[in-house]
Amino acid sequence: MAPKKRRGSGSKTEEQPGSASPQRPVDDVSAAAEGIRKMTLDIPHSLKQEMHFLRCNMPSIFSAIHMLYGMAEEDKDEKVMETIIRTLTNLDSLLFGCSSTMRKLTREIRRQQRTDGGGASGSAEAGGPTST
Repeated sequence: MAPKKRRGSGSKTEEQPGSASPQRPVDDVSAAAEGIRKMTLDIPHSLKQEMHFLRCNMPSIFSAIHMLYGMAEEDKDEKVMETIIRTLTNLDSLLFGCSSTMRKLTREIRRQQRTDGGGASGSAEAGGPTST
């Protein structure tokens, strides 16, 4: 008959040297949560409101930009196109988040204006010397 194995020798209940405490991950998680909470408190409330406002209104801002672009394509009046380009440039400086779209549309309008009109009006819109 084979000898029986002993159970309850006590070696399992003793803590192994080098094993991590079960409380440590909980402390790390709570420390991370505390850090995130502090970061969100560091951002001023007014800035949070402005960022939320921009996020909520971005679709209407983009539609306004595309509407201005459509108006520039339809209208061949030089003063109207100049006003639209100025408006897009102002929007570009105010709303840096969508500046690449506005720059692209402004470049397309200027390029179209140069090919259609050419001459002094094209160089004036591109930032060249004006005769005023």
